Amino acid sequence: MHYSHELDWPPHLRPFDPWDRGIQADPYAHYIWMRDHAPLLKARTPAGDAWYLTRYQDVQWVLRSPKLFSSELVDRKVLPQFIFMDDPDHNRLRGVVAPAFTPKAVARNEEKVRELAQKHLQPMIEAQGGEVIEEFALPLTMGTIANILGLDLSDWKQFRDWTDDWVSYSGRMTGNGPGSPTDQSGTRAFVDYVANAMEFAPADGDSILSSLVRMRREGRMSEDEAKYFPLVLFSAGHETTTTLIANGLIRLAEMPRLLSRLRENPADIPKFVEELARLHPPIHRLRRVTSQEVEISGQKIPAQSHVRLLIVAANRDPLKFPDPETFDLDRETAGHLGFGFGVHSCLGSWLARMEVRVAFEVIVQKISRVELYPDAARAILPYLGGSFAITGPKSLTLRLTVAA
Repeated sequence: MHYSHELDWPPHLRPFDPWDRGIQADPYAHYIWMRDHAPLLKARTPAGDAWYLTRYQDVQWVLRSPKLFSSELVDRKVLPQFIFMDDPDHNRLRGVVAPAFTPKAVARNEEKVRELAQKHLQPMIEAQGGEVIEEFALPLTMGTIANILGLDLSDWKQFRDWTDDWVSYSGRMTGNGPGSPTDQSGTRAFVDYVANAMEFAPADGDSILSSLVRMRREGRMSEDEAKYFPLVLFSAGHETTTTLIANGLIRLAEMPRLLSRLRENPADIPKFVEELARLHPPIHRLRRVTSQEVEISGQKIPAQSHVRLLIVAANRDPLKFPDPETFDLDRETAGHLGFGFGVHSCLGSWLARMEVRVAFEVIVQKISRVELYPDAARAILPYLGGSFAITGPKSLTLRLTVAA
């Protein structure tokens, strides 16, 4: 099996390098070529070799086969996180908070989300635009998940920095990125903050922190499991949803008729969210390790090999979704992998769907036109680094035309 750098790439594409920030910012041409010519691709990284899958059928099969493709990517003493565990521990810990993320439970937060969306959009309406991630999307999604967790969001910028550190740290520990100078200290500060917050959380409360306190007292989870649990919930609960909202705003700027349709038919917004999650999901790479030798696309992957699932490439597989590069509001999106698939599917998928839907219900009601800031260098700044799993804007500056 040839490595990525040994393949005959077309002149307009450099060999796929998993840690290449330029490819992270715009990977789509690579995905197309890989899916057509190297659906199972082996690449070298400073942390070791990894295998990359791009076809829908292959990616879905891996996600349906947790016994063959383990999520145990790192020693639990380093990262006691349920996302890096297999059953029965994954199911045990996931079950602690799953009731808070059912469609019925999520619906109870809808009016609070709407209030936050209106609150943070109003200054942008008055200014006729601005940097929408820091001014609108991040405060909305952070405020929502902090409320559900029971965390005091008095300094949301500190939480943002801790999130960046945690993502870089987990990426480094699982061999997916180089990390950052502050990733370990920032993660430790985040864990210490959560541990302190849990000391003051009432055991009979209805927040997730209170649930963790009860589970810890009952012996259903360890001290470290309880302290680390909120990190992944908070980080995934705001970072991915923030990026999905930003990707949706870019799409409205690029497709003015789409905004007009959603303004006239707000009932189409849920379809907009699903197509957005298919074509532009924030998370591009899911990680697994083989528990035994397996065969994919006629090639054998040895046991204990790191496998990366390029879910966006799979979501754009023409064998699954015809004309896959086109944003089609009327497309049948069932089966897309934007929120994962199988036992490790996104725990907060219903919350993310609700937040994005409500955000765009408020946006299309109040905004009649979305435009990228004319200075291209300032309009979209890509997310770079971290665990190299996220693709989307880190900063997005727009001009907004207020609806009459």
